[in-house]
Amino acid sequence: MPNQGIEENDYANPGKQTKPSYCRTDIPETGTDASLTGAYREKISADKKSLQFDVEVDVRDAGWYTVFANLYDANRRIYSAENYVWLEPGVRNVTLDFDGALLRKSRFDGTLTLENVTLFGATFEDFDGDVYTTQAFSYADFSPPVVEITALITHVQTGDTMVFQTKITQTGRTTANAYFLSAYLCTENGEMVDYVKVPPFRRSRGRARMT
Repeated sequence: MPNQGIEENDYANPGKQTKPSYCRTDIPETGTDASLTGAYREKISADKKSLQFDVEVDVRDAGWYTVFANLYDANRRIYSAENYVWLEPGVRNVTLDFDGALLRKSRFDGTLTLENVTLFGATFEDFDGDVYTTQAFSYADFSPPVVEITALITHVQTGDTMVFQTKITQTGRTTANAYFLSAYLCTENGEMVDYVKVPPFRRSRGRARMT
């Protein structure tokens, strides 16, 4: 089961990570002898829905292994991916898929770093403490969703009312569709101040401004 969530890890102490949520070490076919080579290659998937990394593994015992890694942008936003995969002996590549929708939503342009790469087997885990820096990417390199918020254009204070205007972009469809728009207003400390839900509105392909 590739690329599932991961439990909390202690990466300040290599070798003490919690196993990923789908890391299976309780079946006879789990591999017992393999190691990371430290070689990584990245590319955008053909459908532009993910950023893929080939993680090179030197396998000496055939079996099921789990490879896990974190991806960071310069703002230290974290993305995680894992792959639970059968590997035959030899030097093999395990592909990790990082969700392009999340990378697009970050609106970040620049290089990313692959960190905390870990290989899990039946009785061991191999941790690579080095940092791999990618080529530069743009959030626009990834496929847009059917509809997305593309900009918070303005906000104005009128008496006791604060008004926000948001740009909504719909792609891939030419027929009108109904949407709800909701938002939380929070303090800098994350405390919720207010919640607003805009009544259903219909939008065909293109851009619209919602207040």
